[in-house]
Parts: sequence; structure tokens; C-alpha cells
Amino acid sequence: MGYAPAFRRARSVRLVAVADPNRDRCRVVAPDTPGFDSTGALIAGSDAQAIVVATPVERHVEIAAEVAEAGLTALVEKPPASSAEQATRLLELEPSPSIAFNRRFDGALRELRERVPPSGPVELELVFDRRGTWGSYSGDDPLLLDTGPHALDLVRWLTGASVARLRAHESRHGASIELELGEGRGGARIEIRTNRPYREVAEVRSNGSLVGRHAVGGVLQGVLARLGRAAESPLVPSLTRQLDAFAASVRGEARHDVGTAADGVAVMIAVDAARASASGAGEWQAIRAPA
Repeated sequence: MGYAPAFRRARSVRLVAVADPNRDRCRVVAPDTPGFDSTGALIAGSDAQAIVVATPVERHVEIAAEVAEAGLTALVEKPPASSAEQATRLLELEPSPSIAFNRRFDGALRELRERVPPSGPVELELVFDRRGTWGSYSGDDPLLLDTGPHALDLVRWLTGASVARLRAHESRHGASIELELGEGRGGARIEIRTNRPYREVAEVRSNGSLVGRHAVGGVLQGVLARLGRAAESPLVPSLTRQLDAFAASVRGEARHDVGTAADGVAVMIAVDAARASASGAGEWQAIRAPA
């Protein structure tokens, strides 16, 4: 789990408790940290000031509401909910939860974003390869719900644009999403494949010229992982930065790219549209504006 080492590295947060109905998982994730069997028990039995919600997706909204009822702020893992309709409930909570779009805190992706022209059309390509999915221990949509929110948020965040419409195709081991962006920002293409060694690529072009490219993973890292020699999760640095930024937002400081509930709703509207397109014949789906 990437959060355990991220908490150890973070400068402004401290892990004071964990909760899971299966207490064995608490001991595996944080053996020296008090464990509880529910969110309510954790809130009542610890001095937690904020909660990271990294449960199976079907419980995200329920737990975020419980956290808000206790007067605490939640950092909800993506996807924020199973659908856009469920995600809109997050907009009603106070304190408003944050959404854990941790790719925003990847150093190389932040540098790439700085190079993206602030206006005019761009062409963005994102590739997400891995063996299997990031899914939790309960079953999730292995493609559009699991990896789709990562990719769709990156499209919006890197370009600063909304998604006007999209179409998607899904197969046994992959999915592709083609997007047209609003505000005259051009288009994007997302490829998700779950039968290849871990690799992530982000490439931006403007007027046919390469603006910037970021790539991580590949065959060598995949071989080392299979041999048990790979380093810790490549997500740990971005998770660490995200935790520190989240802590700053809880203290009332600037959000520094921490995802909002509104960001989560916008992404889930796009996910729902991609599902609708993929379940049909790949027709274009217009993206409605969040209510």
C-alpha cells in the first residue's frame, strides 16, 4: 500500500490510527499504529484531525459523510464514487471533502504542465499500462472506473480545459478514450491496457510540435517486480506530496492542486459518459456540465 510509506515521509502529517473491518489488514498496513474496525470507532478512539478514505469505492460517499458529520475533513481516494449521481452527494458535505488525484503531485507531470501553452489547441496522449488493475480488494470496473478517473483528471488538469465530448471503446484487456476539449483546447487520447508491464506516458503536442513528454516504468521495471527486486511503489512520492498539500488545505492554507469534490463530480460525469459510449458502438457522448 502506497499510503503507509507516504505517511512516513510526509513532513506535516502523522498517521495516528487505521480502520478496517478486517483487523488483520490494519496490522499489515500499519503494525505499530492503533487499529479499529470502523470509521466511527477510529474517530471516537483517536485524536485524528482528518481521514484518508481508501476503502472499496462503494463506501467512499458513506464514509466521507460520516467523517464530515464528525466535523473532520476527508481525503477520498479516486474514484470518488461509483457514478456521477453518487459523487454529487459529496458536494453537500461540510467540511467539503478533497479528492485524491495524486498524479497532480508527480514532479515530472507538474513540470510537463508548466510547459503546456496556456491557450490554444493542444494534442495530449496518455498511456496507462499494467498487469491487472490498481483495484481494491472488492471488485471494481477494472478499466474505466479503476484507471479512468486518473487519466480523465490528468486531461483536465494538464490542459486546464473541460471535456466537451468523448467516445470510448473497451476490450478484455484495454480501453481507449478519445476526447474533444472545451475552451478551444484541442483534444486528447487515453489508452489503458492491463496485459503489459507497468508503464505510464504523458505526451503533449502543440501545432504538431512536441511540447513535452513524461514516461515511467517499462519492461525492466516489470522484470524487477516479478523478481521481487523492484523499489517501493512509484506512487509514493506523489502520495507524500499530496498528503502534505492536503494537510495545508485542512489548516486553511492554499489548496495547491488538491482535488475538490467538484473535480470528482466532473471526472465521474466523464467516466459515466465513457461507460455509455463503450457499452454501445463507441458513439460520441456530450459531457453535461455539473449541476
